[in-house]
Amino acid sequence: MPALAGMMVNIENRFFNHSCLIAIKLMKKNNNTEKSIRGILMKIKTVSFVVGCVLLLGACAGSSLFSGAGREFEKGLAFFNSGSFEQAGPHFLKAIELDPEYGQAHLYLGRTYLNMGQWAKAIQPLRTAYDLSSIDTQKEALNFLMDAILGASTSEVKAGHFQNAIKYLQEGRNLDPRSLKVKSQLTDTLISFGGKLLAEKNLSLAIENYKQATDLMPNNLDAYMGLARAFLQKGEWLKAASYIHQAEKIDPNSGKVQDLLNQILKMQ
Repeated sequence: MPALAGMMVNIENRFFNHSCLIAIKLMKKNNNTEKSIRGILMKIKTVSFVVGCVLLLGACAGSSLFSGAGREFEKGLAFFNSGSFEQAGPHFLKAIELDPEYGQAHLYLGRTYLNMGQWAKAIQPLRTAYDLSSIDTQKEALNFLMDAILGASTSEVKAGHFQNAIKYLQEGRNLDPRSLKVKSQLTDTLISFGGKLLAEKNLSLAIENYKQATDLMPNNLDAYMGLARAFLQKGEWLKAASYIHQAEKIDPNSGKVQDLLNQILKMQ
């Protein structure tokens, strides 16, 4: 509202100043008295105020604040604040339908899905909210988007859909490369997927996933153990030995490292 008030004052002043210049020139030309000039200027000031109000209302008529989209958003917000998320969602959707650029409606639709545990559904509206947000509100949109990405990834892992989970987390890495939580979860997911591929004898793809995990976290013991096992299954025991020695440097006291190392040494 302060921004709208400022807009009205700006419109009023510009109209008043322009009108005064024209009026003074005309009155001087016609030799009007100073008293009559002041009276005319007061009338111009009144007209300027009215014109400013009319122009401002006209500008606001197309904005979300006074539109059907704004009314739908307010209805949805009332349901959202009362915890009635299923009732809130349709109003936010309607607001977006009426005004696709309504960033807050996208944000609260995404937050509605988050509160309902529908992580994957939350991602798209939160992506849009992030894209539409200003610098001041971008961090808020990003935080909710990252929550959705992490939740969706966890759900996909539980369902055994590792590739979908990895895609979500890679998007999270692109959005916030400094996020340790995303980095850690992506590393764990790559290792889990590598283990699944190893069990399926898909050794080349397993090795690819384990290497991606070591790129993300060079001191991850399980990633090097996975590489050692994969190369051992391929019959490449020298490479297996190289990776198990790296694992040993990370944790010299690990029993599983020693067991695998002994297994490799027997093959030499």
